[in-house]
Amino acid sequence: MIKRIVLTGGPCAGKSTALSKLESYLLEKGYVVFTVPESATELIQGGIRPFGDQALYGLDFQGIILDYQLAKEKSYDQAAHLLEASGRNVVILYDRGVLDNKAYLDEPDWKKLLASKKLKEEKLKNRYDAVIHMVTAARGENGIYTLENNTARTESKEEAILLDQKTLQAWSGHSNLKIVENEGDFSEKVNNVLELCLETIGLQVAFRNQKKYIVDANTVEFMQFRNLCSKSNIHQFYLDYPDSPYEFRIRNTEIDQDHYYTMTVQEKLENGTSRLIQKRNLSPEEYLGYLENTPVRSSVKKTRYTILYQNEYIRLDIFENGFVLMEVEPMTKHGDIIIPNEIGVLEDVTNQPAYQNRVLSKALQSA
Repeated sequence: MIKRIVLTGGPCAGKSTALSKLESYLLEKGYVVFTVPESATELIQGGIRPFGDQALYGLDFQGIILDYQLAKEKSYDQAAHLLEASGRNVVILYDRGVLDNKAYLDEPDWKKLLASKKLKEEKLKNRYDAVIHMVTAARGENGIYTLENNTARTESKEEAILLDQKTLQAWSGHSNLKIVENEGDFSEKVNNVLELCLETIGLQVAFRNQKKYIVDANTVEFMQFRNLCSKSNIHQFYLDYPDSPYEFRIRNTEIDQDHYYTMTVQEKLENGTSRLIQKRNLSPEEYLGYLENTPVRSSVKKTRYTILYQNEYIRLDIFENGFVLMEVEPMTKHGDIIIPNEIGVLEDVTNQPAYQNRVLSKALQSA
């Protein structure tokens, strides 16, 4: 097993403390743990800087960071595969990932940078199994903002808040993006990060706590044309394993004509909730192998729009028959769900089995 987890967020979010705790905990559990340092900090501390008398600006500086980050990740991947081949479980923890660079460029320059490197954003984004965004301490009443623990950072509190939002937006659309707010004291924040990482690795079984709503299809235009949306076309299949208590789902996600494949294994509970057992990326060959060699119970096609709205991560699914379902993952354990006024919610169907995708897929096929 190799798992890749990014910790990101605005300045002074607590990443270093969280990474240290994660590393110690996983080492005690017998995992091999690699921690990939933040590339920008390494370069700035080494003298390559976006400020001062010898500053490199914009595309030049971000291009150097991108090359350096990709080279480092390649080395860590090589080591991880060698250890995995000998039977070891490896977790790679990244202090920021490739998409963090996007927060420091406007959209035209970001696209220009990717084109110059012959890279595609979605492929870069899907290098990682999970992305955990720790909200900067500059946000919220419980945050204490300081730059004393990182001499490479120079942002004011206002700049930190803006960078926090830009960084979060850069990762929007990742299939396993989680946001950790400044809820409670700092130790609780770090424990929340630990819990999310353990769920990704499989040391703890995750209960999916999504809120789910039926949406008026006439209000979908708001999501389709808002600048912050990312769009994907999804075709998912439910595999038929009669003797298994779990649901096996494979998914083909198309984004800008590129395809990404995943498998999800989960247990459906009587109260309508799901318990996530495993989620992993598939190669195209693995994906086709499942379709060719395993009976399919049902399938479903939908177009998905994702949007960040006041730190809520919203997924809006438009099924092939026009039915619209919205999922919102609570960003805090105790906070209220915030839904844009432009989205017409018709009914809260959270935890209702009839609105699980598996059930909807059968209904669509029989219609």
